[in-house]
Amino acid sequence: MVKVKKEVFYRLNREEFIKFIQNKKDSLTNNQQKFAKYVVDHLNKIAISTIKDLSMESDVSSATIVRFSKQLGFSGFNRLQKEIKKTIFGEELSYTGRIERVSLGTVKEENIFLSSIFNDKKCLDNILVNNSVRKFEEAVELLLKANKIYFHAVRSSSYVANLFNHFFKQLNPNTVNLVNSINFFEEVVNISSSDLLISINFPRYAEEGIRVVNFTKRKKAKVILITDSNLAPNAEKADILFLFEYKSLSFFNNYIGVVVLINALLTGLVIKNKTKYYERLKSIDDLERQSGILVQ
Repeated sequence: MVKVKKEVFYRLNREEFIKFIQNKKDSLTNNQQKFAKYVVDHLNKIAISTIKDLSMESDVSSATIVRFSKQLGFSGFNRLQKEIKKTIFGEELSYTGRIERVSLGTVKEENIFLSSIFNDKKCLDNILVNNSVRKFEEAVELLLKANKIYFHAVRSSSYVANLFNHFFKQLNPNTVNLVNSINFFEEVVNISSSDLLISINFPRYAEEGIRVVNFTKRKKAKVILITDSNLAPNAEKADILFLFEYKSLSFFNNYIGVVVLINALLTGLVIKNKTKYYERLKSIDDLERQSGILVQ
């Protein structure tokens, strides 16, 4: 059997991946061909299901799935699944890919404003589908109990991380903003088991975000990860995982759901600890008034 070089798959889109499988048909057994058809028809499901579940749904044995994966040139099913995830995650993630989607007629020029509003509404409607009230309440408790809170994001996600840090710092001075920090490594190395990291990482996922979460977990600190999918990097390592739709109608990520979460968490913190935060915010008000930096 000729092994397939893994770097080849990094360049395959969904259509090419399916064609690759179909071209292998003659080298597959009857049961392997049966599973190959299932893969082609359910590529998304292959990316997120266990081999046991796939065996039951496709009506072939787990051993057949493993042999099928090896026949394609992979070391086993896990490697095949990993490459399928890359194929799916790679769709429409590049700026040009998203612009091409728009140019193909997804958005009509005369309906841009309404289409954008309906897309945002769809993102908002999915908040409670993907996130429970209990999860929100647990996040508020983590924020209240943490000794020090670290915020991290890169690229466009950094803007919502900065927004969260800006308002949270008015409530609690024990925060560290790792976004564009000039002392990044010196700050990260101080994370301890009593601290909390809030990481925001959306497609196209940032390697720096993955490394920070990994380091934080090694220090046994808590992690709140805000991302788009249970399949996102480090999703399984998060103590609390918030999931949001991120697709806009243009080339950039949509963070409207994340902003709603930030508003809710800040409100929850104030309600849970009114006296403490009232005194701190009153002190800030007094200083701003005395400084004369505000018109009113």
